[in-house]
Amino acid sequence: MFRERGTVLEVKNKIASIAIIRGKKCIGCKHCIMAQNGKYMLTYAYNQIRAKSGDKVILISKKIDQVADGFLLFISPLLLFVIGYITGSISGSIFIGIITGFLLSSSPFIYFKLNKKKYGMSVEEIIPDTSVPDNNIVQEALK
Repeated sequence: MFRERGTVLEVKNKIASIAIIRGKKCIGCKHCIMAQNGKYMLTYAYNQIRAKSGDKVILISKKIDQVADGFLLFISPLLLFVIGYITGSISGSIFIGIITGFLLSSSPFIYFKLNKKKYGMSVEEIIPDTSVPDNNIVQEALK
């Protein structure tokens, strides 16, 4: 599980934009986007606790099974397309086979969309300003 401290920049539709000071754990991680000056990272997290702009927060991201999720994302759409094409073609129309293949191959993407809380980051708690040292980099980001 990934845990990190950050500062909320803004909140739109239960999604918080959060600045995180760039640290050693940032190397190789793909959850965040490097901000303009490269000193802090920018990420988006599901804001289930209604943190507001300027709040110091703790973010979490649950561990993901890379093999199983990679299979769901890359291999299963191809297999489902082939299965849909074959079953649709049995009806005697290639067009129906193609449509059925596309419909079936979209199901893993619908699964990820419906389970975005599991695969994304979320704001776990708001922490007092005194527990996080004030940092000019994050204050720059808030401007």
